[in-house]
Amino acid sequence: MAFAITYLRISTANYEALPIPQPFLNKRGPLYFPPVGEADPVEMTSSNAGIKQAYEDKYPNMRMSVIHNANGLEWGTAYEGSTHQILALPNLSQIEIKEILAAADAIGFDLDPVILAHDEIQIYKLTGTLPPA
Repeated sequence: MAFAITYLRISTANYEALPIPQPFLNKRGPLYFPPVGEADPVEMTSSNAGIKQAYEDKYPNMRMSVIHNANGLEWGTAYEGSTHQILALPNLSQIEIKEILAAADAIGFDLDPVILAHDEIQIYKLTGTLPPA
């Protein structure tokens, strides 16, 4: 059975700051922070974990960093100094999309997340152009 992959283009600032939406945890959890010393792992929740921690626990090595500026698009750059992250999210539900967009809106960052389909991510890779809203 094939599954759909949706891509989330999110600013690096949002990636580091946004809390993980509860629908993500409901569908893909439980997720845990790695144990520290003798302590047991701690379960991630919307109040103690961000998108970065949850995504990297669930989908390690599926994040792609880009720099998108006036000079164009630099694909596959180092995380440090990147402007955006492209996150592959298998079977992303509409409620997850809604919650991610709402979380970004609530924080008020200038660079909002953009949900991209597979064909749109291919165009973005080639041209650096996002689909019209």
